[in-house]
Amino acid sequence: MGNCKTFMMLLSVVLSAGCTPSTIGANASCRILAETYQSLKFPGECGKTLAGEGQEICVAGYIDSRNVFDKTHYPRLPYEKFVLHDDQRDYSIEVWVESPESSLIFDKIHRQKDLDRTLVYVTGTVSGFDMPVMERCTRGFKIILSNASHVRFSR
Repeated sequence: MGNCKTFMMLLSVVLSAGCTPSTIGANASCRILAETYQSLKFPGECGKTLAGEGQEICVAGYIDSRNVFDKTHYPRLPYEKFVLHDDQRDYSIEVWVESPESSLIFDKIHRQKDLDRTLVYVTGTVSGFDMPVMERCTRGFKIILSNASHVRFSR
């Protein structure tokens, strides 16, 4: 029931903006996170490629301001990433920034006034990885972001 409620809330935001679920982003076909999880059949089986791995997709969600890690603020980290979640925080995904434009991407993120409440559209490549946990293993996914123009805020 919670997933249906989340979908309906995001759907109302999308419709109030004059868009349909398949055209959330400007000139892009964006999915809400629940749809992304379903289309990729997440979680998957370890060692087996998820549907859509290696493909470019657009997802819509909200950036968790407490989970933004860039080289400017965390110079010793070997990666740069942020977490995107839905409005109820039922679904989330890591977005890994692998781009020479990473400073432009994070400048754009840090300039947002109300980051946790501003809808963002992220276009990137689906990358799967195995997650062994307590004698079990599932296949997860993340989004690889490589272009500053692939992060668009709704306002």
